Amino acid sequence: MTDKRICLIIDAGFFIGTQKATGSIDILKLKNLIEHKFGRIERGYYITAMETDNMRGFHSFIRSVKGPKLEVVVKNQKMKTCDNCGKQVWVEKGVDVAISTLAIKNAQKDLYDTLVLLNGDADLLDALTYIRDDLRKEIVICGELTNIATEMQAIASKVLLLSDHIEEIRSN
Repeated sequence: MTDKRICLIIDAGFFIGTQKATGSIDILKLKNLIEHKFGRIERGYYITAMETDNMRGFHSFIRSVKGPKLEVVVKNQKMKTCDNCGKQVWVEKGVDVAISTLAIKNAQKDLYDTLVLLNGDADLLDALTYIRDDLRKEIVICGELTNIATEMQAIASKVLLLSDHIEEIRSN
């Protein structure tokens, strides 16, 4: 482990999508892997647009000292009509903005050295480039190559492929 200070931000939707590709991931084991590889997590966030009765217990665990002890930020969902099939679907609103805002605010306050992000969405590219180039923070993107935009791979200091560590982080 290094002595770097880490800000960990997990996009819940991205995390769930990654689990579909790799199998079930234990979020506490994932946190421990990140601390082992990159440093102590000073700030940690789990950003979601889902706050159902089923999720409340999981969110309570995520916040707890027996869990990864992350702040849970719940954003909104909005009903949208699919342009292709006309079906009504729920879509998340505000998750990428929340991620960008937290990453920039914490970097400007110099609360971390390295941002570890579980999100591969190129919508974050401008914010992350600013954090890397102007605020001089290291960026680590976690996920799978199939769900991390190539533009994000290019600006990251490191890309951590979770499938390379699946035995360490798999749920029992």
